[in-house]
Amino acid sequence: MINFENPAVFAGLLGIPLFYWALQYFQNKQLSQIAIWGQHWEGGLQDPQNKSSKIFRWMASVFLTLLVIALANPRHGLKSSSTTMAVKDIFIALDLSKSMDATDLPPSRLEVAKKRTIQFLDEMKGNRIALILFAGESYLAMPLTTDPMSAVSMVSSLNTGQMAIQGTNIEEAANIALEANKRMGQGDAIFLLITDGEDHEGGAQSALEKLADNGFDIFIAGIGTEQGGTIMGPEGVLTDEEGQVVRSQLNKHLILEMAEQSHGIVLDVNDTNWSRKVDSAIKNNQKSGTVERKYKSYKSYAHVPLLLAALVLCVGFYFSRIGFSKKMTLLLVVFTSVTSLMKAQDPKPFVEGNRLYQSEKYKEAQKKYEEGLKTKEDARAQYNLGNSQYKSGNLDEAVQNFEKAAKTLPNKDQQSKAWHNLGNAQYKKGRLGEAIEAYKEALRLNPGEKSSSINLAIAKAATAETTATTKRTKKPKRSESRRSARRKS
Repeated sequence: MINFENPAVFAGLLGIPLFYWALQYFQNKQLSQIAIWGQHWEGGLQDPQNKSSKIFRWMASVFLTLLVIALANPRHGLKSSSTTMAVKDIFIALDLSKSMDATDLPPSRLEVAKKRTIQFLDEMKGNRIALILFAGESYLAMPLTTDPMSAVSMVSSLNTGQMAIQGTNIEEAANIALEANKRMGQGDAIFLLITDGEDHEGGAQSALEKLADNGFDIFIAGIGTEQGGTIMGPEGVLTDEEGQVVRSQLNKHLILEMAEQSHGIVLDVNDTNWSRKVDSAIKNNQKSGTVERKYKSYKSYAHVPLLLAALVLCVGFYFSRIGFSKKMTLLLVVFTSVTSLMKAQDPKPFVEGNRLYQSEKYKEAQKKYEEGLKTKEDARAQYNLGNSQYKSGNLDEAVQNFEKAAKTLPNKDQQSKAWHNLGNAQYKKGRLGEAIEAYKEALRLNPGEKSSSINLAIAKAATAETTATTKRTKKPKRSESRRSARRKS
């Protein structure tokens, strides 16, 4: 099915009849001026409505019509393109031992770890991601892939009951990352360890040191508090064989020791932007691998009406009886018309911005979109600008541009994407209510869309978590107030 990239250009067709009548007027005027002298001619004058004049006028009108169609850029079918970009292989090792059910980070350590991992995956789009799950045993749950949504879906459904053998074996998880990188990777990689710091099997320090010696950058996210918390099981709070309540504490000493041994970086799980430290390390590391990113775009057929327009122009001049100077005047009119119609096309900065965005050079793309929007309002460019700002961390500006684009994009599918991305930006800013409403709007326009459904569920869960935490913190204060009142009376 044929579609047009710039349908607004078709407004230029309204000027074609005016152009035809103007040509007719000037041709008649030219002949009427000659008629003053023609009265002395024996043969009289040529009919001003002769056949060749009519053909010329029609040819000129057809020429402009074809030119407008070319500027609208007819497209049909898809073509595959590719660009080469720097990427990093990132191995995420997530602790699924029973201690991750501790509630010192509400609702549990594992739920907080999952939330932070999903945020991290969103930041790391464009890199290759692998997921390793470990407890007393370890396994590669997802090999290296550039599809972050697969990882998000998997992480969202994780629980400690998935591991048949309990315990914590960090060494095995590190060895799996090393073997997978040698088999499928591109050399230097990142190992992100998300754990509460228990190591029942030993050997964690030496395993991470071995990873560092093989070109890995090590990041460790400690999950939990030093005060510790109880562990919830199917039958309530977990107890030991003697009936004592089990409390699990974050082993901060081991985490610092592992980081020192492997020259790694410790990440603060309470810092919602810790994933940017990893992102910064990737960008600063000049030894990143490369990957060929393929994408599809429409095939343009603007050259077909342009060639026909050139042919029609040549034929039209053949039938023209006007003089050379008049032909030059006509060409000037045509040139002026083309120049005005060209303004309806995407400005060059938009085209350059698209190319930079495909290459994941988001800050450079942002500048190009801003430059283009100064000369032309365009909903698609507004949406792309919002994406570039989101990728660059400029969330306030991204929110504004997503809101504008969502209201002005031409079809429901594009509007749904704008609402979805608006929800992502609001979520990152901590505006959970606004994020939920944005995801709902995206689903209203595109029911059943998987990404919006998943993100809506995550935002609702985060809201419930925040509400529960607020109630827990407020309740003791009310109780203390009542006790104080009783003491006073």
